[in-house]
Amino acid sequence: MENSYADALLKLASSRDSDLIKAIPVEKLNQPSIDESLAPTAMTISESPKWMKKIIAYLTNQVLSSDRQEAQKQCRRAAKCQKFATIPKLPAQNLTPITSPWPFTKWRIDFIGPLPIGRSGVKFVVVEVDYFTKWCKAELLAKIMEENTWKFL
Repeated sequence: MENSYADALLKLASSRDSDLIKAIPVEKLNQPSIDESLAPTAMTISESPKWMKKIIAYLTNQVLSSDRQEAQKQCRRAAKCQKFATIPKLPAQNLTPITSPWPFTKWRIDFIGPLPIGRSGVKFVVVEVDYFTKWCKAELLAKIMEENTWKFL
């Protein structure tokens, strides 16, 4: 019911049927329905916040702050300095397999298999679902290799 007026207006605009024009009341306004004095105004925005200027100066010209503590803080955060930072000394652990599919739901790609061997020796299926359009794409594979996956994508 909400779109019935819009649908009728669309039919009226796209047709030249005189009977349809008589059936739908058309009102002509003498003045605009939007007050131009209330039109949005342009706003100015500063180029960059103050906290970014020091970082940009360091990255472009390697200029550090005159304050020693601030300079050390900038240097610690910089990627070049992070390369030489101390390495965390954590005990070695075995990799833990993820049994929950939740982390992989955002990727919308899955490998199914091994399945019973079919024609041409295929036994795996790669499935991709486009997150926005929900378009599905599937391909049968005999082996799961990196180049097959890249060809599929």
